[in-house]
Amino acid sequence: MKAKTLAQKLDHFQADSIWLDRHYEGFKEQYPDQWVAVYGKAIIDHGKSLTTLMKRLRRKYGKGAGDIVVRFVSTEEVILVV
Repeated sequence: MKAKTLAQKLDHFQADSIWLDRHYEGFKEQYPDQWVAVYGKAIIDHGKSLTTLMKRLRRKYGKGAGDIVVRFVSTEEVILVV
């Protein structure tokens, strides 16, 4: 990944988060109860273990792994209580 300004990184991260939110329901079938990694509005990796996924991302992207959106795709409805 190329060096970017903080504002560019945040814009990119936000765009990937929005893209994931918009496609989340479809990913329930493709990646049930798995962690997914999104970069550039695409799933770049996935897996059952967050630890293993993060190790792969750090190995492949180094410090750039922090710019990747990682989220759990749950097949069960999650209710947040605030």
